[in-house]
Amino acid sequence: MNEAEIRDSEYECQLNKVHDSVSLVTQTPWLRHTRWERIFAGKDMKELVELTEIPKDDDELRYICDSVERVLRRCFSGVLDYNDRGWSLLGFWLNSVDRIKENTKPF
Repeated sequence: MNEAEIRDSEYECQLNKVHDSVSLVTQTPWLRHTRWERIFAGKDMKELVELTEIPKDDDELRYICDSVERVLRRCFSGVLDYNDRGWSLLGFWLNSVDRIKENTKPF
């Protein structure tokens, strides 16, 4: 019984570890762009998740987090508005380094 618990514990630790996937097929565009798997390779997800928790007694940090959430919501509503207006070509121009030609991928 103890051996099975040890194996389960080891297996759970392996599941929590971030693995660096070299296959571009299995990576989403976000993972390829941010290189998230490479940055956090070998890190324990449990520890990473704990870093996102805000202490209940830290009012200043709570205020900052609420402000960031408000800004992100406004930005996202701007993106939705941009799509509603049919301005999808704008993303290609924002991603371009050439003033007279749009990029092949959107921003």
